[in-house]
Amino acid sequence: LALWDCRFPKLVKLWQHTSTAPINRLGTSFAALSGDSCEPKPYVVMGCGLNETSIFDISQGSCRNCFRVLDPALCYIDQSALPVNVTSLPRLQDVKIHSIMKQRLNGSGIGHDVSTIIKQRIQPPEPSIQSFAGRVGTTGENYLVTGGTDGFIRYWDFSSSSKCFTVSGLSSSSSRPIYERVGLNQSQSTLLLCRQLPDPM
Repeated sequence: LALWDCRFPKLVKLWQHTSTAPINRLGTSFAALSGDSCEPKPYVVMGCGLNETSIFDISQGSCRNCFRVLDPALCYIDQSALPVNVTSLPRLQDVKIHSIMKQRLNGSGIGHDVSTIIKQRIQPPEPSIQSFAGRVGTTGENYLVTGGTDGFIRYWDFSSSSKCFTVSGLSSSSSRPIYERVGLNQSQSTLLLCRQLPDPM
């Protein structure tokens, strides 16, 4: 994820998602979410990782909201026994750009550094989020509707897992998905999980 100052243009900041997976979809919002001060902040909505959508405060690089669909192999495991990477928030890791800017001044550009990051990242995970729409604003109810390669469209409510539901993709024999909230130390951050139980045999 790169932040550019379009006036010059100039590369200001460079991050890498902790999953090291490619970013499939990206959106932005300038708002004051619940728990923020009155001043709005720049947020990035990102479809990245294994069937996951996250909202990052790029002024701090921290994740405010994460909506994650569990691997079916984990659907029957109690939340307390889930792997740490499933019950923790993703992060944006800083990538140093001092050498990149030096190369840019020397006329060699940033292609080599970016190519190195691309080569080191993993292949796109499956399933993955391919689209999202919704509302990330200062007033009213905030929500996201996501669509993934697993064939499901899901509605995610920022305030409560009980208001989340699967819009499309379930067959008549499909088990109802379970949406739950993970307790986090960060009071302002939210992690919601969806357990899409395998279809009965």
